Amino acid sequence: MSITTKTSKLIHTIKIEGVFDFALQDQFRRAYECVSSEFQYVVDLTAIDSIHSSAISMLMMLNDQMDDGKTKLILPRGNKEMKALFGDKCISDKFTVTYLT
Repeated sequence: MSITTKTSKLIHTIKIEGVFDFALQDQFRRAYECVSSEFQYVVDLTAIDSIHSSAISMLMMLNDQMDDGKTKLILPRGNKEMKALFGDKCISDKFTVTYLT
């Protein structure tokens, strides 16, 4: 499990690898609290093995911090678990979801 960040112009990318669960809460929060809410946030989930429901709460907290209120999520194509999770209307309305080819 790891989180890396990259900031370029007005885009702050948070890349998560391994299992995205509650164990990453502090590290995930530090990854976005250090950057102005004026930035566009991109959360790259293409390298995760699995995602826990607590991760959705963390993503919602990030979304609440943003000025425009819409985080961009990059998901791997073909991951049925994430497709079902982020296909839920309550969740998909809050994020811009892109599937990596």
